[in-house]
Amino acid sequence: MRSDKPPSPARAGCRRFRVFRMLPRLARFLAMSGERIRRLREERGWSQRELAEKAAVSRQLIGALESGRHTPAVDAALRLAGVLGTTVEALFAPAADEAEAVPVLAGAPSSGPAVVARVGATQVYAVVDPATGLDAWASADAVADRGRLRMLHPVEQDVFVVLGCDPAVGLAAAMLRARGHAIVAVHGSSAQAIEALEAGRAHAACVHGPADSLPRPAASAVGWRLGSWQVGLAAPDDHSPVALEDVAAGRMPLVRREASTSSQHSLERALARLGVSLDASGGTVAAGHLDAARHAAAGHGAAVTMTAAAAAFALPFTPIEEHQVVLWVGQQWGAHPAARALGDLLADRAYTSRLAVIGGYDQLTSCGTTL
Repeated sequence: MRSDKPPSPARAGCRRFRVFRMLPRLARFLAMSGERIRRLREERGWSQRELAEKAAVSRQLIGALESGRHTPAVDAALRLAGVLGTTVEALFAPAADEAEAVPVLAGAPSSGPAVVARVGATQVYAVVDPATGLDAWASADAVADRGRLRMLHPVEQDVFVVLGCDPAVGLAAAMLRARGHAIVAVHGSSAQAIEALEAGRAHAACVHGPADSLPRPAASAVGWRLGSWQVGLAAPDDHSPVALEDVAAGRMPLVRREASTSSQHSLERALARLGVSLDASGGTVAAGHLDAARHAAAGHGAAVTMTAAAAAFALPFTPIEEHQVVLWVGQQWGAHPAARALGDLLADRAYTSRLAVIGGYDQLTSCGTTL
């Protein structure tokens, strides 16, 4: 039965205390939502009045939202998210001190310093390798502990997540961040990138493979060409280029890649043409192209990698197979500001000239063209 008696002073005091403790978190939430709206509006070159007209709300509401003084009604929030090319969850989701999240890469480490983003309604994270030194902690947004995040600072959740193994992805992300776009590059194989894109844990996937068997997502996606490069064997720097026959005969130790990677498949196809099958056990397994080249430079054997990675360590290189490189963006994320900026960047000479200087990239005149 409802009582009309006023709450006791102790109970009222506890309620006021709970509200008081919530105020800093509420203030951070309002400030972050306002910053997201302001940033997306300015990226489009709109004034507050122009955004208000497009979303059918008052200019005063936009000002109140951007200054962190107000939260919108549901219908206004839907219209604002629609005209800004994002979702209500991404625009207005609170940044909790602790949050549940899923890893961008299935099966990846679930504990350690992590970068955090939101793909639609799903909060995702990627553990940054602490072996890289203090840079891992400098870039970290949170500490992950088996899928539970302890936030280190308020995070801009509307971050565009690109997954792939090509160093060109990291270069694109760095250039776009310098231009004011929230984007993060997560390292993963072509197979992992496609799986994450289809599962809604990434906005974009960079893949590579032979022209006749290039990986592509089953779901609708927009594809941009990036170029091409050779998969091959990087030799230790005190060695001449490695002959494939030396690897086949076991005369040269092999730094292999994960069994699911496109580069490892290339080596297996090349050995099959010599009538040799690769022993799937033993040997060093590298985490990516640059890691493979690093192992070769340390004298661990011939490493399966790409031209640019071998060139970065000045290693002799034996090409095996040419791979085309494509960046896939999920159709639902095509209107995301970072997606449009990424498409423009791929065709920008400021980007392709840097790839040309790195070396090993071919067909750069087609970079940025749509599939």
